[in-house]
Amino acid sequence: MKTYKKITEYRLVKITKLICVISVISGLLFASVINVPADQPTIQAGIDSAVDGDTVLVANGTYIENINFNGKNIVVTSVEGAENTIIDGNQNGSVVTFENSEDDTTVLDGFTIRNGLAEFGGGIYCSSSNPILTNLMIEDNSATCGGGIHCSASSPKLRNNVITHNEVAGYGGGIECDGYSSPILVNTTICGNSAGFGGGGIDSYTGSSPRLVNSILWGNTPQQIFLDGGYTPAVVTVAYSNIQGGADNIGGDSDCYIINWLGGNIDIYPLFNNLENGDYTLQPNSPCIDVGTSFFVFEGDTLVNMSEDEYIGFAPDMGAFEYESIMSITEETVNLPNSFHLFECYPNPFNPSTTISFQLPQQETFDLSVYNIKGELVEVLFNKKLNTGYHQFDWKPNSNIPSGSYFVKLSSSNYDEVSKIVYLK
Repeated sequence: MKTYKKITEYRLVKITKLICVISVISGLLFASVINVPADQPTIQAGIDSAVDGDTVLVANGTYIENINFNGKNIVVTSVEGAENTIIDGNQNGSVVTFENSEDDTTVLDGFTIRNGLAEFGGGIYCSSSNPILTNLMIEDNSATCGGGIHCSASSPKLRNNVITHNEVAGYGGGIECDGYSSPILVNTTICGNSAGFGGGGIDSYTGSSPRLVNSILWGNTPQQIFLDGGYTPAVVTVAYSNIQGGADNIGGDSDCYIINWLGGNIDIYPLFNNLENGDYTLQPNSPCIDVGTSFFVFEGDTLVNMSEDEYIGFAPDMGAFEYESIMSITEETVNLPNSFHLFECYPNPFNPSTTISFQLPQQETFDLSVYNIKGELVEVLFNKKLNTGYHQFDWKPNSNIPSGSYFVKLSSSNYDEVSKIVYLK
């Protein structure tokens, strides 16, 4: 049984805020909230009765249907998230279809999308449309091309999605991009998908250019990413992501492709909580924790712009699930620290940087600062709420900081510890 669990309160706060906003809009612009199944028996009936600006709010349950947004710029969202709200396509075509110029005011949020069977886009078929897809589990779908998602002349924005166990006879087990599509994938986990030819995870066809930030691609076959170039290059841009095999696991069938392999990328096993059972939440010592980015611009486009309340720790995590924004059913078996400790920095003495490691027994706001031997503050490294678990922070002193002895101090309202370090220029 696949298990994905977000902190319930976190998503309920988001839904509450959404409904409050909709309530304000309703008073001004006559937008409505359509409840399924209370107001309409099916999701499609809810969509059909909606007008631009409306929200279709779906209660828990499994809905055997194939839905089409029919060009409506609306929000379709669930009350309690993907684990509790399933749209099952019953192998009767794409589960969800966008094909009528839907734009980024069209949102699909908080569903499991499964059991689709189509020529293109078993889970989601997206043609000439640019919707927002968020908090989705796109799993166990099949197609000739684009098992999880097929994009044709489309540039959807994906965030906090899991795309897993989808399969195709052709290209793009997880996602296929053609017709000059440029989807943006932020904090998306693409894992365990398969294709008959190239691009088990992502396939980018002539002129298409998917862009990935803070994401994980792992265990897709035959390759994580495949670029099928022609007269116009196929392109992929990757930053702050964990890609199995690194840039070497991105293949192509011609010389006409471009790999923009940018900063922050790693190739390290993500330490999922339970890969075999499809639990892609992160263990406390996962290398994907606190190594993403909250702000990223590429070629003038802002791909990521997250506020501090959207993540926990120094930086966002890689993958769909922010650590401890999820409560895993296996949490009781994880060896979390039961004491506070600031470890010896390594290397020490150091140049040009040192790693500061520590363990925290509870979630709390911590301050990490550096002082000179006179007790004067040199630099505040961070002051943030951090999770229970093991953490590390790499400090590279500014060029104006002289050689000498310094003290690293980690403190909160309940804890305080100091470690001595020596900086050699």
